Amino acid sequence: MDVNLKRVFSAGGSDTPVGIGIVLVLVGLLSGCAYYNYFYNAKKYYNEAEKSRITGNEDRAKAGGRRSSSGYDKCIESAGRMLEYHPNSRWEDDALLLLAKAYYRVENYRKSIKKVNELIQKYPDSELVLEGLLWKGMSLLKVSQPDSGRL
Repeated sequence: MDVNLKRVFSAGGSDTPVGIGIVLVLVGLLSGCAYYNYFYNAKKYYNEAEKSRITGNEDRAKAGGRRSSSGYDKCIESAGRMLEYHPNSRWEDDALLLLAKAYYRVENYRKSIKKVNELIQKYPDSELVLEGLLWKGMSLLKVSQPDSGRL
């Protein structure tokens, strides 16, 4: 089958079944890639920040009493965008847990708790809930509410 792409994408050919099909497939592929790209980048930023934290190479400069945390901040920004622009996506539970972990690392324990609560509320059967409860418990200890961590 010889398809003339110039004709398919021209003004006269874009309303052909083949032209419409190609456009719909491309739109579907690009939108699917977009939300995964946000999650992929968020995960990459988190892993890089964790590696720096573990190896002790992080910038130890204090900013407002907190460690410099640009990798975690980038993770929070990227995962937040994914949730904002692509709610109910395939990786939403993963993004919520990743946000909880990143918020914990930047010492924003209340937001960490909030993200775990969202994870539990929206995805009670997710395999990530147990790990989320661990991060929630650690956050509750940091804000001195250990009794709130009961199941």
